[in-house]
Amino acid sequence: MKGFENHQKDIHFFKSVKPEILGKLIYYDKVVCIESFCPCNICRKIHLSVDAEYRCNRNI
Repeated sequence: MKGFENHQKDIHFFKSVKPEILGKLIYYDKVVCIESFCPCNICRKIHLSVDAEYRCNRNI
């Protein structure tokens, strides 16, 4: 198993790349849970709310 080429790439990955991927994973997990357990007419409103929350938190 090969690690990072240098320490700077290691730091960049854990500070920038991984949080972005993890944030998207959490967002889509919420969307799937909402759409799986809600009636269709309610899902759209909740989905828009979660989407707005994701976009707001992404700007922090």
